[in-house]
This record gives sequence, structure tokens and C-alpha cells, in this order.
Amino acid sequence: SESSLILLGLCSVAWTVSPSDTMRDSLKLIAVYLLAVVLRTRWRDETLNLSLLCFSALVISLSFIVVAILPGYGIAAGAHSGAWQGIFPHKNQFGAFCAASLIIGLCAVWQRTYTRASLVVVLMSLLGLLLSRSGNAVVTTVATGWFAVGIFVISKRRRSVDRLVLWFFFAGATVAVFSTAYLTLDVLFEQLQKDRSLRGRTSIWPQAIAGIGEGPVW
Repeated sequence: SESSLILLGLCSVAWTVSPSDTMRDSLKLIAVYLLAVVLRTRWRDETLNLSLLCFSALVISLSFIVVAILPGYGIAAGAHSGAWQGIFPHKNQFGAFCAASLIIGLCAVWQRTYTRASLVVVLMSLLGLLLSRSGNAVVTTVATGWFAVGIFVISKRRRSVDRLVLWFFFAGATVAVFSTAYLTLDVLFEQLQKDRSLRGRTSIWPQAIAGIGEGPVW
């Protein structure tokens, strides 16, 4: 199941707008996955869950404190003015951490381990995610949640026939959802005033090539 998510990240290089960035992020994902495997084999579930929850709460709390005490650093300026970045150098990094913490908290709530602490982490992470204004983090959270829930439900089925039927249903639903999202991307990004990379940047190469065609040096 976990390998399917890793494979999805590598396959996404085929349709991404930035293959080099996606490949680099996919390799980071593989490294994190291997680290998770090592931690899982060395620590008990309860100890690992509590450690991740405490670490998430600590980092997000420090970020909130930095925003309150040093808003010049904790809150982004310039193109991303008003977005929270906390102790991180960029809002997207803070948003990505909050997204990961949100998933960790939700998993702990689902497993009913350290319920109160889990709920606190979920609320803090959700607040940090929204205040970071990170489109990348929000999309990543939704996509990860979609695949995680689907794979979790399928893995709970013992009969091979049930799994096969659910795989076909999940694959069809995934294609339908993402196809609809792709067809409405331009309208959605126009409303959000975002570019397709969700980074607030515009690729210079189409403009540069058009400019060279209009006024070549020779």
C-alpha cells in the first residue's frame, strides 16, 4: 500500500509542469519513507505516535510564538505578504509541515491513541495550514488524504475479489475526480489568482522564446 503512494509520486513526473522539481521531491519522499521504516522497526507504535505528536506540537507552537514575538520574521513580506511562515524560511515549508502534522494527528485520532493530544495537533495543524496560505500544502493534503483513505479501506478487505472490485472503483473515482479538477484548473486558478505551479511564479521560457521570435539578435 505504501509502495503505491511512492510509485504515484515517481509516476507524476510524467504530467508535472516541473519534472526536475517533482523528481527531487519524489526522491525526498523515498528518503522519508525509508526513515519511517527504520523508526517503525525500532520503536513501538505508541512511542512513535507520541513522539511525532509532541514534535509536531512543539514546532507549530514555536512558529506561533515567533509570529507573536517577531512578526517581521514569522510573517512573510513581499509577494506573500501576510502569510505565516513561523520558524521556517518560507510559507510553503511551514504549510508542508502543518500538512504532515495534520495527517499524523488524523491517523492518531483514527487509531484512538492519545486522543486529546491528537485533537490538539489536528487543530493546530489545520490553523497553521490555513494561515500559511500554501496552495501546494493544501493540494498535497487533500491528495494524500484521498489516496490514504482509499488504500486503507481496500487493505481492510480480506477477500481478493472485494479488493479487486474496490481497486477498480477507486481507480475510476480517482480518474473522474482528477479529470474534473484538471478541466476546471484554469477557472479555479483564476479565482485564486494563482499560476498552475501554485508558487506564484511564471515560467519565463515561453515569454523568452516568443520575444526571441519577435526580435532575434541577428
